[in-house]
Amino acid sequence: MVHGLLYALVALTAVRTLLAGPPLRAGSVIGLLAVAVSVYSVGARRTARRQGPDGTWSALPHLAVTVALWAGTFLLGPDAVWVAFGLDFAVLQALPLPGGVVALAMVTVIAIVGYAGGTPQAGVAEVLGPVIGALVALAVVQAVRALQREVAERTRLARELLAAQARIRAQEREAAAAQERERIARELHDTVAQSALSIQMLLEASASALERDDPAAARVPERVARTVLRLAQSLLANAVQHADASRIVVSVEAAEEELILDVVDDGVGFSPGTAEGFGLRAARARALAQGGRLEVESTPGSGTAIHVELPLPAQDETEREETPVGR
Repeated sequence: MVHGLLYALVALTAVRTLLAGPPLRAGSVIGLLAVAVSVYSVGARRTARRQGPDGTWSALPHLAVTVALWAGTFLLGPDAVWVAFGLDFAVLQALPLPGGVVALAMVTVIAIVGYAGGTPQAGVAEVLGPVIGALVALAVVQAVRALQREVAERTRLARELLAAQARIRAQEREAAAAQERERIARELHDTVAQSALSIQMLLEASASALERDDPAAARVPERVARTVLRLAQSLLANAVQHADASRIVVSVEAAEEELILDVVDDGVGFSPGTAEGFGLRAARARALAQGGRLEVESTPGSGTAIHVELPLPAQDETEREETPVGR
C-alpha cells in the first residue's frame, strides 16, 4: 500500500509538471523522479525479506538516495512537494522508529523549505500541510505496527497452543497405548496361568481316569507325564498369544504304545509352510527329545490342530524307572 501511494503521488506530480511547466523543466523533474522511484523500487525489493514489523536499518541507503533525488527536484520547481506524503509513509514503514522519525522530520523540512523557496506567496497553510501530513503518516504507521505486533503475538500464541495440543494428544496416545499393553499383558498372564492350572488338573484327571479304565495308563512314567504337561502348557500359551482363538480344546489319551496330546483352536491359523515361531520349535524339540513327534495342521483363517505322540516304555522299563535307587 505504501509503495502504491508513493508511485501514485509521483505519477500525479509528473502530470502536473507536464501541464504547468516548460517541457525542459518538466522533463528534468520527471527524470529525477523516475530515477528516485527506480532506486526506491530496487532497494525496497532487496530489503523486503529482512524487513520485519519494526523496520530495518538496511533500508537506509536506498531511502537516503531517494530522498536526495526528490529534494533535487525543488531546484527546478515546487511541483514535487506532493511526493512528501508518500515518502513520509515510506521512511516510517521501512526504518526502525528512531530512524523513521528523524527521516520523517527531514522529509518535512525539505518539503516546507523547497515549496516555500519556489513559491514566494506561500503562507501558513502551505507550511502546515507537510507537517500535518507527517503527523498523519506517523499515527497511521504506528497504529499499523501495533496491529502487526498484536497479530504476530497472537500467531505465536496460536502456534504454541497447537504445539501444546499436539504434545498432549501424543502423551494421551502413549498413555492409552501403555494402559492397553498393561491390560493385555495382565489378561495374558492371567489367561496363561489359569490355562496352565486347568491343563494340570486335566492331566491329573485324565491320568486317574485312564488308570481306572485302561491298564496302559499305569505305564506312563513321571518323566513322560512332565513332558506332556510342559508341552500342553507351552502349546496352550502359544495359542493364547498368537491364535486369537475363542475356543481351545486340549485332549490327552494313553494308547498301547504312546501317549497322545492334541491341542486344537479355532483361531486365525497360519500356513505350515512358513517359518515356525519359537514356541512351536521349542515344543517340537521337547517332543523329539523324548523320542516322539509333533505334527501341525493349520490353514489361514481355519484354526490350528497340533498332534503330539510320545512313546510309552514297556512294563518292565516303567517299573525300573519308578523303582527308587538303592531299593
